[in-house]
Amino acid sequence: MSTELLKNLESHCPLLEKLVWFRLDDGDSVDINAPMLKSFDFTGIISSICLKNVPRLLKVSLTGFDMSAQHLDFAKVFKSCPALEHLLINFNFAVYSAKDDNRILESLELEHFSDMTLNYLREVELKCYAGTPREMQLIKLLLAKSPVLVKMLIDRRSGLLETRVNLFDEVSSFILASPKAEVVYID
Repeated sequence: MSTELLKNLESHCPLLEKLVWFRLDDGDSVDINAPMLKSFDFTGIISSICLKNVPRLLKVSLTGFDMSAQHLDFAKVFKSCPALEHLLINFNFAVYSAKDDNRILESLELEHFSDMTLNYLREVELKCYAGTPREMQLIKLLLAKSPVLVKMLIDRRSGLLETRVNLFDEVSSFILASPKAEVVYID
């Protein structure tokens, strides 16, 4: 679906509740402005998406071809989804760019989210997780800002046992906002 078709769909479908969008090109950034949207499943270049007016959005699935995220700001994504209950991030096709690491890590620091809480986020699934510093910072943020989180599933890319143990130890040291949160690892 092209950007123009999506904008046309949004303007003619004010009651749109579910959107599944596959986008291969890295065209203009698209603002999703759908106040009734409850479910959003996106596959493509993540840096081109901005969830703007989605106060009822309950379920988000992001499969990224470009997680270098030159323009991706998780603070904006999460602040625009106050009702979010389920989050799936699939790093399967991710392309990592080392030059962006410091900016992305900085954008995920907890102090940038001091006025935000993911009050309804109950389930998080991270697929094809590699254990990069930015992924660890994202986990730390989600665990610290989700007071009703029940389960975080980390579907990890296979690796050495020592690496898996180090990942488990690091995540175990993170602050949990939810006393019921369970972190489950799958290799």
